[in-house]
Amino acid sequence: MRDGLIEADERNEAMVGIGARWIISSRFNLGFEQTYRWLNYLNWARPFSGKGQGRKADKAGKGGKHFSPAVRPERMWQPPAKPVSGNGNSPLNTLYPPRDNRLLSTALDLDIFISAPLAARVYAAYGDLDASLDMESYREVQAGAALSWFPAPQWLAEVEATGSRTEYHRVPENMTRLRRTNYTWSAGIQVSRFWGSFELFGALGWKSGDAPLDYESYCQTVIQCGLSYTF
Repeated sequence: MRDGLIEADERNEAMVGIGARWIISSRFNLGFEQTYRWLNYLNWARPFSGKGQGRKADKAGKGGKHFSPAVRPERMWQPPAKPVSGNGNSPLNTLYPPRDNRLLSTALDLDIFISAPLAARVYAAYGDLDASLDMESYREVQAGAALSWFPAPQWLAEVEATGSRTEYHRVPENMTRLRRTNYTWSAGIQVSRFWGSFELFGALGWKSGDAPLDYESYCQTVIQCGLSYTF
C-alpha cells in the first residue's frame, strides 16, 4: 500500500511481468520487459490528480490545498460524481469515485560496456493505461539514458536523464481548446559506497511536468540518502 503523502494518489497495486536479456557481444546486452499493473485507488479525486501539487495557487491563495479533497469520503456507495465547485470546467471540478486502472507496459534497454570503469544504458518504453475514468486513459512513450562510473573498488556514481510524452485518449467537449498532450522530464545523480550486501547512497533528483492544467503541472526536487541491503 502506498503512503498518503498525496491523498489522490493513495492506492494498492499489484504487478506481474516477464523479462529476458540477450548477450549480443562482450560490449552489448539487450533487455526486454513486459509488465501488467493493476492500480486500485482508495479515495475520491479530481481527474488527473496525484501527479503533482501544481505550480500556481488558487484564487484564494491556498496553494496545494486546492488540489486535493478537504474531506476524505466515507467508504460507502455514493452518487457517480459530486461537484465541488461551480466554476471552471465541470469535469475537472468534480470528485469522481476511486479509480480502478490497468497499465500495460513494454520496455527495451541496451547496456553498453564502454570500458572497465564506465558503462551506459539507453532505453525506451511504451505504456497504455486503461482507466475507469475515460478522460484519464492514455498512451505514453518514454526514452532515457544513464551513465555509470566505477571510480574505485566499491564505489559507483550514476547520472540519468529521461523524457516522456503522454497523449490522452479522450477529452471532454468543453476542454477541446486545451492541449491533451503532456510532457515530463527528469534528471538525477547518485553516488554509492558498497560493503558486501550493504549500500550507502546519496542522490539528487529533479522532475518537471508540463501540462495544460495548472494543477497537473509540477516541478519536484528530491534529495535522498540511506542504507540498503540486498539479499
